[in-house]
Amino acid sequence: MTQQKPMRVKVPRELKLRNLSVTDAKVIPGGFVRVTVDGDDLHDFESTGPTDHCKLMIERGGEFEGRHYTPLHVGEGKIAFDIVVHGDSLIGSWAETLPIGQSVRLGGPRSSLEFPVGAEQLVLVGDASAFPPMRRWLNARPTSLPTTIILHGEGTEYFDDVADMETVEVINVPFGPDGTDLEDAVRSVVLADRAYVWAAGEATTLIPIRRWLKGESGFESTSYKIDGYWKRGVADRDHHEPIDPEDNAS
Repeated sequence: MTQQKPMRVKVPRELKLRNLSVTDAKVIPGGFVRVTVDGDDLHDFESTGPTDHCKLMIERGGEFEGRHYTPLHVGEGKIAFDIVVHGDSLIGSWAETLPIGQSVRLGGPRSSLEFPVGAEQLVLVGDASAFPPMRRWLNARPTSLPTTIILHGEGTEYFDDVADMETVEVINVPFGPDGTDLEDAVRSVVLADRAYVWAAGEATTLIPIRRWLKGESGFESTSYKIDGYWKRGVADRDHHEPIDPEDNAS
């Protein structure tokens, strides 16, 4: 009897715009600021997928502008966002000011893509932009599930306080702009028949991994997901756009 491959169930959410305030902001290891938000509008907030994302919006010039980040549950009905602060970005620069007391707006998530059913191995790949959803992945997994994380670049101390990290295989890869070393690291992992692979980060660096998973590896499309969270030289890239130019070829 053929075993079912891993599959993630998509749960739709009612899209709401919530008015909240920053109740805490602090620098945490790895080049992040953790911004905690709270307010009455969170009473019915739901986010159960490890890769859920919300649009965190701040006021600038009389209008609200924002970017998408992964919400983290921090207890007492509050949620937090771990924001990378190195580099010049709208929300990153704002977070560096430790904006306690400021008002924000929050949209989403539109849906939750749940933890993969039937996975017998988990492989997570990403640079610092993917570390917060990796944290959610690690908190959601059964500790008995064989898990490997491949960390691309600096900031790996971000995971020092994650529970049960001694049960996780950690592979550190220096950041490389073409992604070949990252692909080599993924290929070095012995993948189970029902492994699930999730990778996110700088879009160009993920192309070799996606091509290998889509082609030579023999993986089914439900057994992996690749998300280009950002792209060098492109401001405000839509992470829903394809990362591989070959996908747009006619």
